[in-house]
Amino acid sequence: MSCPGKHTKFQPTDSQWYCPKCGAGTYDFYIDCSPGDADPDCEKLHIGDSVVCTSCTRGNSHHTGDQIAKAMVKKLHFMQCSHCKGSGFVQKSEGL
Repeated sequence: MSCPGKHTKFQPTDSQWYCPKCGAGTYDFYIDCSPGDADPDCEKLHIGDSVVCTSCTRGNSHHTGDQIAKAMVKKLHFMQCSHCKGSGFVQKSEGL
């Protein structure tokens, strides 16, 4: 399957899929809707996905897939891998 939608560079695994702000899991943290150009069966995170967290302290929290991917990378202390031309993510080393 080839999805024409634009995907985020960082694709979280199931175990990484939690709200980077409050830690809520899949029951309270989910993709509400995807952009119109995305394949409805695509399981990847799209830049324009509308991601909702119903558990955050301010009530319903809405973010784009791009915002969530960037927040997850920061929270997990990841960085883009320079050896694969930025297509993968690795754990940051001490001192970086």
